[in-house]
Amino acid sequence: MEQASQALKEAIASLPVGSFELSEKSGSSPAQKGSCFPFDFLGHRFDFESGVLFISVTEANTLKAHTELMKRMASIEQAEMKFAKYTKLMETDAKGAKHVKLMKAEIEADFLEMARYILGWENAFKAADDIGANKKELKENLELLAQQHEFLDVEKAFHAASQMPLHLIDPY
Repeated sequence: MEQASQALKEAIASLPVGSFELSEKSGSSPAQKGSCFPFDFLGHRFDFESGVLFISVTEANTLKAHTELMKRMASIEQAEMKFAKYTKLMETDAKGAKHVKLMKAEIEADFLEMARYILGWENAFKAADDIGANKKELKENLELLAQQHEFLDVEKAFHAASQMPLHLIDPY
């Protein structure tokens, strides 16, 4: 229990939201009936599994991340329709080439924003034991999108996003 208590204190202390001081209550161990486990706090679920503290991202926050990425993908799909329209115009109109470049830049910017969002989300939930699996699942959305456009590169987007100062990474 002491190890779990210390892990919780460290997780709370590392949050960039100000100072929290936990008030500890004596009582039953996590394995006993009437225990407070599992409990959710700041988007994290704290639970004991086989006597070991396990921290995961709550289902609500996982769903929120997927929903946000789906919204951003919808925005990219709208830009893709314009891209296709201007690509056809490019064959007959000099302005079409200019618009193709603009649409390509817009799609790349939205793609970078998605990578930034995932990094921000990962940073917010870095204490979670399941963050790797969650990030992999979110990253697969970008990989699917990149397969549709040869000019989108997932690794380059994550690298560019990781080079940005933290205050520029999408706050979760």
